[in-house]
Amino acid sequence: AGRADAADWRMPLLVAAANYRLGSFEEALKGLEELKPIPSGNILLHSTFLAMTRHQLGRTQPAWEALETARSRLRGHAEAGTLQERRLVEEAERLMASN
Repeated sequence: AGRADAADWRMPLLVAAANYRLGSFEEALKGLEELKPIPSGNILLHSTFLAMTRHQLGRTQPAWEALETARSRLRGHAEAGTLQERRLVEEAERLMASN
């Protein structure tokens, strides 16, 4: 069941991330907030895009809470996450620190 759950999540999460990258922040937020419960293997990616999306929409406190969830997941990885995961969290940190 866990494998199927992760597969079911992949496309909606990628669509939400694409909406974020395209600047469709409201659409990205809607997609991200509809993804519940979050499979454990997707929490870091989900939380990071949720943080950046909320930040872009001016939802500061919830954005920082989502970023902290992502940071916590990154710290919990055996090798401090993949390079891609680290870079994504760093991107969120730079974005949120700049405004």
